[in-house]
Amino acid sequence: MARNTSARRKIILETLRAEGFCSVAVLAKHLDVSEVTVRTDLTALEEHGEVTRIHGGAVLSPVQPRSKRFDEQSRLNEDKKRRIARYAAELVDDYDSIILDASTTVYHMADYLRNHQGLTVFTNGIEAAFRLASNPSTKVFLTGGLLRLETASLGAPLGMGTLSGIHANKAFVSGTGWSLDLDLMDDDLFEVQIKRDMCERVESVIAIVDSTKFGRQGLASFVNVRDIAQVITDDGVSESQMLLLREAGVHIMICKDHSTQVLEAASGDETIRIGFANQDDAAPFSTLVRQGLVRAAAAKKVDLLMTDNREDGRTALANVEYFIDQGVDLVVEFNTDARFGPLIMEKLNSASIPAIAVDIAIPGATVVGVDNYKAGRMAGTLLGMYVQKAWGGVVDKVLS
Repeated sequence: MARNTSARRKIILETLRAEGFCSVAVLAKHLDVSEVTVRTDLTALEEHGEVTRIHGGAVLSPVQPRSKRFDEQSRLNEDKKRRIARYAAELVDDYDSIILDASTTVYHMADYLRNHQGLTVFTNGIEAAFRLASNPSTKVFLTGGLLRLETASLGAPLGMGTLSGIHANKAFVSGTGWSLDLDLMDDDLFEVQIKRDMCERVESVIAIVDSTKFGRQGLASFVNVRDIAQVITDDGVSESQMLLLREAGVHIMICKDHSTQVLEAASGDETIRIGFANQDDAAPFSTLVRQGLVRAAAAKKVDLLMTDNREDGRTALANVEYFIDQGVDLVVEFNTDARFGPLIMEKLNSASIPAIAVDIAIPGATVVGVDNYKAGRMAGTLLGMYVQKAWGGVVDKVLS
C-alpha cells in the first residue's frame, strides 16, 4: 500500500524503536518501496537528528538534553539556517582542524559534518559536540568554562585558556548583528570573549549568519569584517548591505530556496557572471563538480549563480530561463536529459549566451568531459585485442 513521506518516516522510527537497528533492505521490503527511497528517508531523518546512519542501515540517535530556549532558537528560520549550514559544511575538507561556536546555525551545520573523515573540532557548543562525536574518526575538544544550559554552551573566562597555542584551518561563527563599522557582534558577553579568541586562532574566519542579523547591532563586537574571509547568508539581505560587504573585501554566498549565488568582493573591474545548472545537487559526483566550480570561480573573481536540474529536463529548461532573466554571461550546463538539449541551446542562442556542457554533450555547446563515444570505442578495441590474444577470439558472453 502506498504511503506518503511522513507516514513512511514515522514507520521507520517506530521500527527502529522496536528493533534498535534495521537495514535498508529490510525497511524497503517492509515499506514496499525502493532502497533509494529508504536511503532518502534516512538521510532526512538523520539531518533532523532522529537517526544515525551506519553501514547498511540506521539506528536511533541518542537523545541529548536540550534547553527549551536553545530548542526554540534552533527552530527560528530553520530552513534558512539549514541551507546556510549545508554550504558552510562543504567548505570543510576531510582532516581539517576547525573551530565552531555555539550558535544554532553551527548546530545545524554539525549534521552535514558527521560523515567527514578525520576532523579535529574545537567548540564551546554542547549540542554540536554531541552530534559530531557520533563519528569515531572525529576528535572533538570542548573549550571548557561555565556550563550554560540556556544556550547549551560553555563560556568564558575559564574556557579561554583551552584555545591557547591552537592554530586551526577555519572558524565558523555567527552573531546577533553587525555594527555600523561592520564588526560582527553578539549580545552575550560570555560568547563575545570566546568568539574573539576563536577568530584569532585560525587561518580563515567564515561568518554564517541569516539575514535577520543584518540591520541590527549587538552588545559587543568580536571580529571586524576585514578579518572575515567569507559570509554565508540567505536572500533576505538587501542590495545595499551586500554592497557594503563586497566593498569591504568579503566573499559572499547567498543561499536561496531555488538557487545559490556566490558574489566576489568588489574590485572595481567588470565581473563575469556565470550560471551553473548542476545535474543533481544531492549526488556525490555532482557535489564535487559544484565544489570545483565554486573554487575555480573564487580563484578567478567570478560571480556564480547555481541551480539544481534534479536530473529532470523540464527543470533544466526552467533553470536556463532563470539564468537568462538574471543576465548571466555564460551558462555551464550539466543536464542528463538529452531530449531537452536542443531546446536549452535554442533559448541560450536566442539570448546570445554561450554554453559549456559538463560530461554530457549538448548540440552547440562546448563539452568539458570525456568523449564517451570515443572512449567506448577505445575500450572495446582494447578488449577485443585481449580476447584475440588470450582466448583466441572465443567468448561466452559480452557484458556492456
